[in-house]
Amino acid sequence: MIDPHPALTAVLHERGIFIDPAAGGPAGLADRIVVTILADVTDRRRWRHAWDGFDSDVQAEIVATWQKLVTNALRTGAAP
Repeated sequence: MIDPHPALTAVLHERGIFIDPAAGGPAGLADRIVVTILADVTDRRRWRHAWDGFDSDVQAEIVATWQKLVTNALRTGAAP
């Protein structure tokens, strides 16, 4: 599979954040949700342009936050 966001992936890995949509359990489901959201955001022309305007550190921070929010919601059954 080709990584559509190699710079973002590299920054996430540097921070110890590994998105693994194939993993099982709540973490894997959270990762699949985050990847789906990211794909949707970056597939929309104006959103893609805005997303590409963020540096990779900001992108990584956004994705890491989404991952935490989704994982916590799945584990607790409650929104933040």
